[in-house]
Parts: sequence; C-alpha cells; structure tokens
Amino acid sequence: MTHMLQPDESRIKAIVYDFAPSNTVKILDMLNHLPFVENLGTVYSQDSMEEKIINQEANLVFVNICYKMSSVKFSPDQVIERVKTLNPHATIVLCKSNIGPLLRQLYLHQGFDFVVDKVKHFDKIPLLLKEILLQRESEVAVMVA
Repeated sequence: MTHMLQPDESRIKAIVYDFAPSNTVKILDMLNHLPFVENLGTVYSQDSMEEKIINQEANLVFVNICYKMSSVKFSPDQVIERVKTLNPHATIVLCKSNIGPLLRQLYLHQGFDFVVDKVKHFDKIPLLLKEILLQRESEVAVMVA
C-alpha cells in the first residue's frame, strides 16, 4: 500500500536538527519569512526530532552541523534512516560549512536530499525551499489527477 500525499501535505513543515546553534537563528529567521513554510522550531536530539516528525508531521529536516564538531558523534546514516522510516516523503537538507565537491557527493550518496554549504550558499536556501515546494505540489497534482 503506497501512501498518497494529500493536498495540504505539499506544505513544508520544517524543523532544524541542530548541533551549531549560532547558525540556527539565521535559518529560523529565514524560514519565518517564507509564507509557504511552517517553522516547527529547533530540536537538539534525535528523540526530539522523531517526536516532531510524528506529532507535528514535520516533512523537512535541516541537519545543521558545525565544521568543528568532530568531538560530537554524528551518524548521518542513522539520522537519515530514522527520518525516512518515520516519514518516507520527508526531505533532509544537510547544512555544513566548507563542503567540497567530493564531500558533497559523499553526503548525497549517503541519502541526504540536498547539501548546502553554509558559507557559500546560505542565501540560496529560500530558493531551494521553493523548489522543494513546487516538487511536492506537482507530486500531489499527479496523485490527485
């Protein structure tokens, strides 16, 4: 049985799963200025992230990690698996500083839907979200037709 997206499911409900709070303020501020995004706030643990996906039907997760976070164990595979298990239609955007082409490919191969370099492409996030919205709307239109 495949899950059919309902018309209101095309709306983006975003959370930020965060390891670097300094950048989160900028991301949340950006989300608040996009009328097609419902900002569900920030979570700092995987449990809280899962709760937002289940209870508030979050369908877009920003994974915001800092370049100097090597001391904190971050398992991209585990985060991706949990998000996709709870909501197979969710979009996962990795936000990280100083990503080269090889690292970008590695993260995309791991399963992130998008990888944003916070230093070079931070201002392109609204455009990316608009693309995600249009993609969701076209999927809904196809399923409704």
